[in-house]
Amino acid sequence: MFTNLNPEPRTQNPEPRTQNPEPRTQNPEPRTQNPEPRTQNPEPRTQNPEPRTQTFMNIDPDKIRLLVLDVDGTLTDGGIYVTEKGDSFKKYNAKDGMAISKLIRQGLPVAFISASFTVNTVEYRAKMLGVEYCYVGKDPKTQILEGWMETLGIQYSEILFMGDDINDREVMQKVGISACPADASPAIREIADIVLERRGGDACFRELVDRYFPIS
Repeated sequence: MFTNLNPEPRTQNPEPRTQNPEPRTQNPEPRTQNPEPRTQNPEPRTQNPEPRTQTFMNIDPDKIRLLVLDVDGTLTDGGIYVTEKGDSFKKYNAKDGMAISKLIRQGLPVAFISASFTVNTVEYRAKMLGVEYCYVGKDPKTQILEGWMETLGIQYSEILFMGDDINDREVMQKVGISACPADASPAIREIADIVLERRGGDACFRELVDRYFPIS
């Protein structure tokens, strides 16, 4: 009997396999290097945004023969307190008052120049402390000061003026030493020789005296 060897021959690789039928894409979504780069110091800090004068530089405080003070915003906090009856009053600091009266007793005069509308309160405070030179009104502060200079026989270089607002700027630019409270207007802080740490009405004048004009 004849037997057929290989009656149904096999097909070699009838369904050949496809190499990598769905090839993978290398890095299909490539990453962006630093997609949101960080800005170095996006908001740089300003060194000493409100510079303070540490010393009098070439100015000798021993040469000062008159201390002149603005009142509102310097010896007071700048507030004007009004009662229901329409009366107004100010709040002063006792430590400032002590410094003023002590300096006058030691022979260094202190003066007030104010553009305040409350004339009586300023004049009463001046009298209480023994302040001889006091002006309250709207005349230019340089004009009033020059009258006192003539009386005392002194020059601008021998005066320290302390103020807090733009109506003090002209005087502050002329005197030997200018000072202001910590909360003075920016234009005044910029030109002041001394910017104190205390605010107006918070014994800022006492701070100035304790630093540069010791009292006992």
